[in-house]
Amino acid sequence: MRRGRKLVVREQAIRGVAGYTEVGRERDAKMVEHLRARGVIRQPQDLGIDPFDADRRLLAARSIKDLVRWSGGLYSPPTRCTVPWEAPNASVTTACICTSVRGPTPPDCL
Repeated sequence: MRRGRKLVVREQAIRGVAGYTEVGRERDAKMVEHLRARGVIRQPQDLGIDPFDADRRLLAARSIKDLVRWSGGLYSPPTRCTVPWEAPNASVTTACICTSVRGPTPPDCL
């Protein structure tokens, strides 16, 4: 994905490659097709790749560590936590994925 100059273009570019996710389902189909035609975003078929043949062998990154290193510090994956904890205002104990984005981090994950 190349840089879009306007926020709307960048937003739709992200939505256009997000697939069938909450983010991707909110895309503007006409805008995404326009961005594909301009080469702003590319899908596997745009690169001559059959999506049914695509697997990990076609990825440049072999691990999350590769992504972190190549991002120059822009990507910081959440730390995994195997210790169950009680989320604030939750009725059940859940296993956590530690992240500072969604509220307090359980003490065992520090």
